[in-house]
Amino acid sequence: MTHLEQQLLPRVTPFLTRHKAQLKERERDRQLREQQDRAYQDSQRRDRERIEARRRAEREEAEHVRREEDARREEDRRIQAERERQESINRLRSQWRQWMRRSVIPPEPRGGNNIRLAIRLPLSGRVVRSFPSTSTVTALYAFADSQTIPSTMQPQDDPEDPPAGSQGGIEGLEKYIQSQIQDPESWWGFKLALSYPRREVKWSAHTSLAEAGLKNGEQLIMEVTNGVGNGSCSLGHRSDDEYESESD
Repeated sequence: MTHLEQQLLPRVTPFLTRHKAQLKERERDRQLREQQDRAYQDSQRRDRERIEARRRAEREEAEHVRREEDARREEDRRIQAERERQESINRLRSQWRQWMRRSVIPPEPRGGNNIRLAIRLPLSGRVVRSFPSTSTVTALYAFADSQTIPSTMQPQDDPEDPPAGSQGGIEGLEKYIQSQIQDPESWWGFKLALSYPRREVKWSAHTSLAEAGLKNGEQLIMEVTNGVGNGSCSLGHRSDDEYESESD
């Protein structure tokens, strides 16, 4: 014990102290490296997450832009298809107006038991015309509709045959209107009403002017329901009581 305590231990203690210090330093270095490695790995993980988040946001933005572009193209196609459909409908209605001007509107009578009516148009003042007492509401509506024909379309160019269907004349026109999906008011695009007291004169097939309650000298208003009458009109009358007929 005396040898160990007085001679051996004093000689080895410095070595043991240095060895313990080295062990502690290596352990501290190992822990420091582990902390640095964890910090580096965390930094890499955060970098990857940021990159992935940025790429994901870019993909989502690109997808959003693509969807918006697809929606815009689809809306453009829908608008174009609707525009073409409406243009087709307008062309067909224009053909009907021209055909009605030639084949449905009766000639203006001279003298006799006639019904003289004034129609106030949406944009073109007033037109006055006499109808035979046997005329129908269809002839009246056809005449009002013909007032929306642009002045560039001359009567001599009006078609002789109806645009659709095989039967001409008022009866064929009435059957065609009744066969359409939309109601007659939508097909005509307007309605006629007595000015005062206001009373709507609805279109109906096989109805004479007298049966519709119209009398000589009454005033009518043409009320647009879906854009009819917005073009320039070719009127064969002056807007006062000293009027000219189409035949004049």
